[in-house]
Amino acid sequence: MIYVNGDSHCAGAEAINDYCFAQDDPRYLAWGSRAHPDNIPYTFGYKLATTLNQPFLLEAESGSSNDRILRTTKSFIENTKNKKDMFIIIGWTTFEREEWPIEEIENGYIQISAGGRDMVPEWMEEEYKNWVIKQTPDMHKQKEILWHNKINEFHLELKEQNIKHLFFNTYWHLRTKNTGMSEWHDQYIDPYDRDSTFYFWCKNKGFEPRKEGWHYGADAHNAYFLYLLDKVKKQYNIKTGLTDMPKRSIVSKVNKTTMRQ
Repeated sequence: MIYVNGDSHCAGAEAINDYCFAQDDPRYLAWGSRAHPDNIPYTFGYKLATTLNQPFLLEAESGSSNDRILRTTKSFIENTKNKKDMFIIIGWTTFEREEWPIEEIENGYIQISAGGRDMVPEWMEEEYKNWVIKQTPDMHKQKEILWHNKINEFHLELKEQNIKHLFFNTYWHLRTKNTGMSEWHDQYIDPYDRDSTFYFWCKNKGFEPRKEGWHYGADAHNAYFLYLLDKVKKQYNIKTGLTDMPKRSIVSKVNKTTMRQ
């Protein structure tokens, strides 16, 4: 199974339309903050799954924090019996974002960022404004170090469980002057290099962001899929042609999984 988690870049936001969240489209109000179903088949993750003939699950969401990415990925692993065929792909988001637990909303959590434009419950507005003010460069540095360590711990946990995985950064890279360097065993794509983040990799390949200038279209996702393909095949130890692989059905949040939720 190909499992993908991350932020809007992994969720395929605006890949072929103007929607980041499914609920932005009147047809999918009940789907909430999940990825828009029309964009999913054009994402690099879906293309990897179909090419490798693997089931597919996408839990990436626009605006996601690393807290949410880590929480939901661990939950998926804990609730999946067959881990030997699991392949975890994560695009880690900007380090300043946080997840706050809120019992009053449906899923129990809210995602916030330092941009100061997040929709929060009215009774939280003052707390949120004060939090935004505290997101200074020194605070960003502390969070960068925090997430470098958390991601490394998670990487080592996955290695200990023999779970195949591949990490990358979607927009911000880790700066060695703050974090130092860890051994990632070729399972984190150049985490200390800005040009290896999804956003800047696509930009350097000549792709133009859509609409507001942050998200890339289907052409960029297809190029990134081809970039990741050999890295994923290496961990699957695939040496024969793709046509020699056994046929398996694709299950994703586009159809069966989403409709159950």
